[in-house]
Amino acid sequence: MDILINYHKKLVENLNALTLDFFKETTLFQFNTGEMNTYVDENTSLNCQMWDRFWKVNSDVTGPVIYWFSIADCEISNEQLLNEFDNYRLSKLRTTPPLSTNAKQSDSRVLYVGSCRSTRIRDRFFWHTGYYKESRTQGLQLCHWAIPLNLPILFQYIRLDPALKYLTNVYESELARVLKPLLGKHK
Repeated sequence: MDILINYHKKLVENLNALTLDFFKETTLFQFNTGEMNTYVDENTSLNCQMWDRFWKVNSDVTGPVIYWFSIADCEISNEQLLNEFDNYRLSKLRTTPPLSTNAKQSDSRVLYVGSCRSTRIRDRFFWHTGYYKESRTQGLQLCHWAIPLNLPILFQYIRLDPALKYLTNVYESELARVLKPLLGKHK
């Protein structure tokens, strides 16, 4: 029991020491899916300029992090986007997140909200691009269905204080509740 009491005290101390300013420090990375290379094999990302740009800026960032993908202004409707995604998802070639409960009726332009406690953000981003060799790792798989749409994507993330590591999912759920992503399930 002392272990839990000490952990709780330390957590409360760390939470009390936090300011709300760190929530305002959002990192943004913009790209178009048309910049991506079509997946051929695990080396596909080596010649992808979009991946190179992301890597240079974000290679050392580790969790805890909350992140989200959204679509910037474009003429692609949510209906068209979800049809393209769902056609790929139903092929079951790779693991993708499910459509959210009200995705087809939603006007949200947020694709997905996620988090990681300790993984490098570049790894999560890599999985979502679809370049990861393991097809069973869930992700948006953007290079497999979104390249022809040339979607303007905004990838944003907030680094959380390490003291919040075990609360990451709580913050992710709240962000998803507010942003109403088209893809993924949140409780």
